[in-house]
Amino acid sequence: MSELDLNNPQPGIYYGVSDIDYHKSKAVSKSTLDLVDKSAALAKWQQGAPVDDENSDSLDFGKAFHCALLEPERYAQEYITEPKLDRRTKEGKSKAAEFAEKAKGKIIVSHDDSRKINLMLGSVKAHPDAAAILNLEGGVCEASIFWRDPETGLMCRIRPDWMNKPHKIILDVKTCGDIEGSFKSFVGSISDYGYHKQDAYYTDGFEAHYGCKPLFVFLVVSTSLECGRYPVRVFMLDEEDREDGRAEYRLSLNKYAECLKSENWHEIETIQRTNRDRQKTAQKLAEVA
Repeated sequence: MSELDLNNPQPGIYYGVSDIDYHKSKAVSKSTLDLVDKSAALAKWQQGAPVDDENSDSLDFGKAFHCALLEPERYAQEYITEPKLDRRTKEGKSKAAEFAEKAKGKIIVSHDDSRKINLMLGSVKAHPDAAAILNLEGGVCEASIFWRDPETGLMCRIRPDWMNKPHKIILDVKTCGDIEGSFKSFVGSISDYGYHKQDAYYTDGFEAHYGCKPLFVFLVVSTSLECGRYPVRVFMLDEEDREDGRAEYRLSLNKYAECLKSENWHEIETIQRTNRDRQKTAQKLAEVA
């Protein structure tokens, strides 16, 4: 595949595109659809707001875990583990500063975070379904697929964490504070973060490029201990949620297309107080009536 043209991307699959370039490309992503859902103004804001690169070497734990799980070679190149230090002491602070100087150009992972990442990796490998999927031949990480939406004519893009064309699977890795109990944390976040829209959007992007529908699977890894372990679950959404996600992303994509056509991105958001606060006001008014 030829090199990605950020200003005029063409349909196809692109490998080795950096996160920065992927997000700079003029194509519609799922995150763009999430913003236009809230307000058309936010979608326009995202395109022009400056990015602060000052903290690019600071640790994002979720990204670090993704990299360690899916791209261990890149993790070894870009991340470095700090030795165990007592930063409360003068000696510990001095050694930390010395290590940071030597580690310039790499992202520093604390001793405790590194230990946690390794335990979470071991937990994923212990899960039969997670291990079986990740061990399939033909898997690729962070490949970028671009396709033209037939209804709106817009260029769209996806960047699956991991996908496997021969076995028709997309794997999306999520870290989550608590996935045990009644799955309240993750299940509650499906609508909050539009995971059902992501499922449908990524499925359609995969099909547009490869001509076949994939199975979209969520690999969810807890960052909180449960009985001394970091729980791992493998989920897929039911068909009703997938169809709801498809209907919702279509509305978002059509709205985005209309904004482009009209060049009108103005949409002030409306917010409201909680029902509890409204009830308090009603109660006060009733008391003085």
